[in-house]
Amino acid sequence: MADARASLRTCLALALALLLAGSALAQVPTGTAPAPAAADTRLQQRRTCDALPAQIYLGWQATPFVVEQARQASGATWAWPLEPGVGIKGVVVEGRLLLGLDAAGMILSAHCA
Repeated sequence: MADARASLRTCLALALALLLAGSALAQVPTGTAPAPAAADTRLQQRRTCDALPAQIYLGWQATPFVVEQARQASGATWAWPLEPGVGIKGVVVEGRLLLGLDAAGMILSAHCA
């Protein structure tokens, strides 16, 4: 009789352990986000621009590499180097970094527009 109770306890303990392990595995995240949340995140990232981190490139030659580094630093989607006398009138595009250049191609200003 004692052996039967010991076997029953062992079986119940094993069943409980398997049940708990199964429920724990069911709660493990799969690493995929729902499509709407992912789309919202991409849209938010595309519209974000902070020119302050790009200010470290003031005085640098506006090579394609430096323009890209400034764009990445600002979080902008696009970076447009603007030569002297060239401007963008009334067009505001979120996520765009504008780099004002001098005649020698040095970066004088960085702002988002």
